[in-house]
Amino acid sequence: AREGLLAMNVRHLEQFQPVCPACRTEESASHVKVTGVDKEAGEHIIEGRLGCSNAACQHEYPIIDGIPILLPAVRDYVSDNLLSILGRTDLSGATESMIGDCCGPNSPFHHLRLHLSSYASSHYGTFDAEAGDAKEGDACGDHSTMAVLQASLDAAGTTTGPIIDVGCAVGGTTFALAEQTGDLVLGIDVHFSMLRVASQVLQDGVVQYPRRRGGIVYDRRSFDITCAGRERVDFWACDATALPFPRGAFSTAVGL
Repeated sequence: AREGLLAMNVRHLEQFQPVCPACRTEESASHVKVTGVDKEAGEHIIEGRLGCSNAACQHEYPIIDGIPILLPAVRDYVSDNLLSILGRTDLSGATESMIGDCCGPNSPFHHLRLHLSSYASSHYGTFDAEAGDAKEGDACGDHSTMAVLQASLDAAGTTTGPIIDVGCAVGGTTFALAEQTGDLVLGIDVHFSMLRVASQVLQDGVVQYPRRRGGIVYDRRSFDITCAGRERVDFWACDATALPFPRGAFSTAVGL
């Protein structure tokens, strides 16, 4: 039963064969594997652990909100990103607005929301009926990020095989790549709050983010989208300068 529930995650793990970013070298690489599952929903591991298979290493890597954190200095990363990792996602827009007022314009909370607003609007704005320029069924639309992706794909020509989307942010480009190519796509980034937006789209088909109206005033945006090929997508927290993959794991790399 568990194999069926975790089919999508297992598919990506088996395809990409991630190696331990802490003990890997050019000469040797120890693979990581699922060592524990604490929470699952449908075909997603929501919370659990990955572990290095090297008995001399035994590094562990958490899976939080469906996102595996596979970075060499995982302890430093978690410590430095507590605001994003432990941030509430169940508060109302009104309560978040009050928190923003209390924190002010120079707070980490404001800067986090500012980045989410910018990236999510660029990746998913064409799906938002309140944005004024939504185009039903148009995965790329005319927002800046998607326009650049489409121009890049047109210039690159046909590609086949697994794709890595380096610096995927909130994941709009990753979904578009899966839809247009029909291949398995992995989006990686180090910004956990952005990966959480992408992971919610992956799991629920819902985009939810704070859209900046002006100053420190934000509106909570939440809307459904349909992404063809969503089952071929996953999102991991990885460092582009210390990728936890063996050589030849991907046919194409996209970096916007």
